[in-house]
Amino acid sequence: MVVFVCTQCNATLKKSAVKNHLSFKKCTTVSCVDCHKDFDKNSVESHCFCISEKEKYDKPRFKESSKGNKVCTQSEWIMKIEDLIKNCQSTNHKRLLENLRGCHNIPKKKNKFENFMKSKYRGIPPQTIDEIWKLLESVKPVPKNTVPSLSQENVSVEEPKSKRQKVDVNGYHFQLSVQHIQHILTEFGGKAPFSDVRKMMYSTYKASVSSPEECITKKEFKANLLNFIQNSENIVYSPADGTISTTTKGVLPQTHVDSTRTSSSQSHQVKEVPVDEADQVHKSKSMKKLLNTIVQEVGGRISLKKLVKKIYTQTLDPDGQNTTYCTKDELKNEIVRKINKSKSVKLSEDGKLVELCT
Repeated sequence: MVVFVCTQCNATLKKSAVKNHLSFKKCTTVSCVDCHKDFDKNSVESHCFCISEKEKYDKPRFKESSKGNKVCTQSEWIMKIEDLIKNCQSTNHKRLLENLRGCHNIPKKKNKFENFMKSKYRGIPPQTIDEIWKLLESVKPVPKNTVPSLSQENVSVEEPKSKRQKVDVNGYHFQLSVQHIQHILTEFGGKAPFSDVRKMMYSTYKASVSSPEECITKKEFKANLLNFIQNSENIVYSPADGTISTTTKGVLPQTHVDSTRTSSSQSHQVKEVPVDEADQVHKSKSMKKLLNTIVQEVGGRISLKKLVKKIYTQTLDPDGQNTTYCTKDELKNEIVRKINKSKSVKLSEDGKLVELCT
């Protein structure tokens, strides 16, 4: 914005108020605050832009910015309007263009120009605005491209690179990870939370990747690791309590003593328990433990509906499906049955709350 000072009365004026001031106060000239040049009533219209304070007081370190191009473009825009006034035949259009010549912020886009005209001239017909815009559009300066244009044959289209490229997890050899998991489980005593194992393995994987861009996310690593464990014959994942443990192929290392005595010796015969029966025993114990843990975490009281939802969520597999319980109703019936048998938790009288036994 250009600001002027009256040379006679020292009044500070914006450009829009200069004409009225010179007419009513009977002053002759005004001076620009930035460049200190004097202008009269006629020449003040041509002074639309001036030097900035940075250019004025810091010339050695001043670098011309892109705003200088905007100033030149606006000056060309006003010069085009002046040429259009000379060639305009309609008196109404010529009068409007002469008024626009004094404005140094005429928009170059149609929507903004329409709003500018409506605010400047109250009640102007939309048809007149369209006619003026068509006249201005015919002489609108074309922006100059500083970058040389290349032929389409020589231009190679490059696909935008994502922030984090997805890399196949097979780069981290899961064939060797079985021994890695078994080694971690041995440190934990044969059974460990899946989250702890996942963190330790992810840190090992991250160290083996050459660049951060090739590293997959924790979420992707977790899904692939879960899928690998569930397909493995040597490792068992328990969705109920979120732990993993090692096992032998087909048969868990659990034995039951048969106390059948023979006449020759009092040796014990060992029974092998199938995996399905062992899973049911483990599931039953895990359910009781999970019930007590959740109720204690929430302060000793929780609604049955929320409890079912929490347990159902914790028993989901990586694909979002519940292989342990088909529906929430089945899980609810199982939870109610466990609560009725439990000595640590109980149902309220209305059957809607689960509380710790006092």
